[in-house]
Amino acid sequence: LALQAATLAPGRQTADVLRSSLAAMRETRIPQLGGKIVFAAFAPRGERLLVASTDGKVGVYDGRGDRVGMLPRQHTVAQAAWSPDGRLFAVGTGDGNVSVWPAGLDGPARTISTPSPVTALSLDRTTLLVGSGTHVRLVDLRSGRTTTVGFPGAVVAGVPDPTGQVFAVATRAGKSTIASIRSARTGRAIARLGDPGIRSFS
Repeated sequence: LALQAATLAPGRQTADVLRSSLAAMRETRIPQLGGKIVFAAFAPRGERLLVASTDGKVGVYDGRGDRVGMLPRQHTVAQAAWSPDGRLFAVGTGDGNVSVWPAGLDGPARTISTPSPVTALSLDRTTLLVGSGTHVRLVDLRSGRTTTVGFPGAVVAGVPDPTGQVFAVATRAGKSTIASIRSARTGRAIARLGDPGIRSFS
């Protein structure tokens, strides 16, 4: 706005406002991907920034905001997540595909296809959790073995426990949601979370 004002009404006062505006700016870099940003998060140790947009572009940036890599263009990106050690990240799309990438971007370490848009995505040290349609899929990243758990309503959110023994999930129930903690091995409910309307976990 100060730059526009300097163009419309040049003068000393306008120049002073422009200078003070520039001095107050804290941005060092603005990643430009196009589309609407659906995910932006630093890796747990802060050395990489993952940014994903609705038009299928996914970029990885360093701490200074310099782009260090781009994924091949995806279908509409719906979800993304870092692993706890920052070595891997996962991207889920609106057409139900998930790809797991090393932070160095050599190529996808694993890909998973599901029949519905990805609505929940989370990584722990050894497990990828994918929520899609009315199912949660727990993928062992070492063996590729997948455990699938079905629910009466659509999956809204999910996250595995750091030990990989249990996971939390929220599913639609009418106009609200219900949430529970479940065994990662059997999918059976261990506890119900009493608060209605839960839509995210962290």
